[in-house]
Amino acid sequence: MKKIAVVTMILLLTAMILGCTPEEVSQVENGDEQTPIDEVIEDPLQEEEEEVEEPLDEELDIVDYENKIYLSVRKTIEEITQTIDREYEKTTEEIGGYGYYTVLEYEGITFYFSHEEQEVPPNIQADEIKITSNEFSYEFNILIGNYAKDVINDLSTVFENAYDVHRDGDAFDLFYYTETGEGGSVIETHYILRLEYDPPGYFESMEEMDDNTKVKAISLFIPFN
Repeated sequence: MKKIAVVTMILLLTAMILGCTPEEVSQVENGDEQTPIDEVIEDPLQEEEEEVEEPLDEELDIVDYENKIYLSVRKTIEEITQTIDREYEKTTEEIGGYGYYTVLEYEGITFYFSHEEQEVPPNIQADEIKITSNEFSYEFNILIGNYAKDVINDLSTVFENAYDVHRDGDAFDLFYYTETGEGGSVIETHYILRLEYDPPGYFESMEEMDDNTKVKAISLFIPFN
């Protein structure tokens, strides 16, 4: 009886120390398998960590190609207003007795016209076109906001580099702009394609340009003779 009482006391003391019942202590002593405590108690922090989604590294610039407006430098001011069915601002100013200058401005694209009479002729073509939105495009597969070096490399595969009087030679980021005619023929235009950068800068060569420089705007202009 004393031996049984001693064993019982040992079991009770062990249960108090381990925080379990005497039956559980007895099972451990008899070699019964027990489920590890770290498998029974779930960690709420671990569950929360699994539900947290990692954010994307960068936001994607989604272009709506279905509603993209494709234009030609050969369009007259009348054809432009018919093609771009949106609100615009038009201002005309006299240029020191030499003629008049008209600006046709939409959100995302602006056209500049020089003419002799005060009234704008309906068949006049733009002297310069400045594009600041990817809603508009001409015959080049480039996007505003893309890295400038990639854009220049893409343009170099389509157009020839243009001569720059300030550099006294061909400029790496100026191009003679051409368009495609019937049957895939190449139509020479008088326009030169020029890029504007973000952050702003003037570069003599590609090596001077930072890798993170982006295209801010695209201009098509007729150079003065």
